[in-house]
Amino acid sequence: MVERVELPGGWDSAAAIVDGRWIERTARRSDVEPWLRTETRLLPWLVPRLPLPVPVPEVAGEYPLVVRHR
Repeated sequence: MVERVELPGGWDSAAAIVDGRWIERTARRSDVEPWLRTETRLLPWLVPRLPLPVPVPEVAGEYPLVVRHR
């Protein structure tokens, strides 16, 4: 069984902790989906260039768009 804890707040995305290890985000509005997709493309490129750890999001679902990271 999947354990899902919804996190309160968020203007653009709804967020939840899934199975105690994943942060999943879904867009609250359709205009936010391109921003989430940009994060999944930009952050993997950016991570090796930064001096601190940054989570790398991945697309976990398409309809609705779900982005997650550890």
